Amino acid sequence: MNELTFEASRVIRAPIERVFLAWTEESMLEKWFPPQDPDWSCKIESNPAVGGKYRFEMIGPEDRFVVVGEYTEIVPNQKLVFSWKWESAPEEDEPTNVEVVFANHPNGTEVTLTHSGFALADDAGQHEDGWGKVLNRLETLFSNM
Repeated sequence: MNELTFEASRVIRAPIERVFLAWTEESMLEKWFPPQDPDWSCKIESNPAVGGKYRFEMIGPEDRFVVVGEYTEIVPNQKLVFSWKWESAPEEDEPTNVEVVFANHPNGTEVTLTHSGFALADDAGQHEDGWGKVLNRLETLFSNM
């Protein structure tokens, strides 16, 4: 079993209901999800229900990355859990697991993301860096609203 895990958190200056929607509504996700610079865009297909599938296509000037998965647990305004696998990964590669927890905070909403199940430290480190950028973009989205 793959055991490498990391956790990242941010306080988002918005009510918990709005932050949760930013993670579950396709049109909102497309505004902030690509972890790269503003030259990147994201096409989202998502059915945020337990057993529902998603596909995030991140498109840059010279690169394209696609991640797919399935929602395994949803507690509105509290928690999202979903599998995570690069579409280009070999079939035998096991997906990793992402858990996002939403909690009230005096300054808005604390978002804590835990990504687990990595076989290689390098993969975990690259994802930790990417999720940090994604969470920064989420912060920026709400600071500009």
